[in-house]
Amino acid sequence: MRASASTSRHATRAVAKITTAFAILFASYTVVGASGKYLSSKGEFFPVFSWSLFTEVRNPRWITALEIVQVGEEAYDPPVGFYHLPEHFPDARRKTIRPMKLANRIRRSVERDYDDAEELIAHMEKRYLNIGVPVRWQVSSYRVDLIEYHRTGAIAARREIMPVRLVGSEQ
Repeated sequence: MRASASTSRHATRAVAKITTAFAILFASYTVVGASGKYLSSKGEFFPVFSWSLFTEVRNPRWITALEIVQVGEEAYDPPVGFYHLPEHFPDARRKTIRPMKLANRIRRSVERDYDDAEELIAHMEKRYLNIGVPVRWQVSSYRVDLIEYHRTGAIAARREIMPVRLVGSEQ
């Protein structure tokens, strides 16, 4: 009986030591984290940081846009995104990703001067933009902060990838 009581006391002491060490570590981490807000020029000590990290870090990037400049007699200034005109384009109404993937391929092909740019543009015009009335369109790139772009539509910069093109005939 004595052996088990001794083992039990030994185990209890070991658990108490681990718990104390964990409490000291947690308290130290909390003090360092809290003091970083006031003592560091960046407002944090790595790897102890505030939870607001992701509200402060932005990731601006370039995204491709398939822009419509004119449909029939209706002109858009500034140009309107393809998916904002579902009343004219069946694929915009269905929200299919294929026109956007093709616009990305066109952008890459034009920017890198590949030979297939005209073929891709012809496919875009035939498959997605030929709706029976004249359509003026272009592919552009927007520099955006993705969070702000999805919240407000804010665009930091715009770059035309190709000149405006006409699909269909003007009569």
